[in-house]
Amino acid sequence: MRALVRMTALAILTVGATGCANLHARGAAAGPALEAPTPPLHLISPSEEANTNANANASAGEPPPPVADPPVRTTPRTPPAQSAPSAQRADRSDPAPGPTVPADATPPKTLQTTANVEAAERKIRTTLNDASRSLGRIDYRGLSVEGKAQYDIAKRFVEQAEEAIVAKNFLFASQLADKASALAALLTR
Repeated sequence: MRALVRMTALAILTVGATGCANLHARGAAAGPALEAPTPPLHLISPSEEANTNANANASAGEPPPPVADPPVRTTPRTPPAQSAPSAQRADRSDPAPGPTVPADATPPKTLQTTANVEAAERKIRTTLNDASRSLGRIDYRGLSVEGKAQYDIAKRFVEQAEEAIVAKNFLFASQLADKASALAALLTR
């Protein structure tokens, strides 16, 4: 039996080694060499030019000249046309004004996702009351560690659902109330 296992292992190693020995680079057969694209043009601003000169002066042992702060840009940078350097200078000197917000702007109203808000709230409150009633019947001290964790989570779901109702987020409140009710039902068993 051992001889058969050794022969099989030797055959596998031989086939594997033969396959690896036949691999070689296919260099010229793969196609022509790829050409690198030309790099994009880099326009040097006056502040970059000053930094370049400062680095050259620092390597020569000279103190760097004072550099003015660059102007604050409020418009997005667009690549300038190569034949219009005057347009490029005009873009730097005339910042576009930002959007203005009126001082008396009121926040938007709450988006209602249901047509009958009272019915949705009533349904959610019924589910929350049932979950709270079920949680109230549970002896917290008699629960296991996992049971106590689930009880605390269910209580937190009830609190979060109440907060969501106040915020008029009925969809989220409904989901939280359903989760609290499901956990309370599992804990009462």
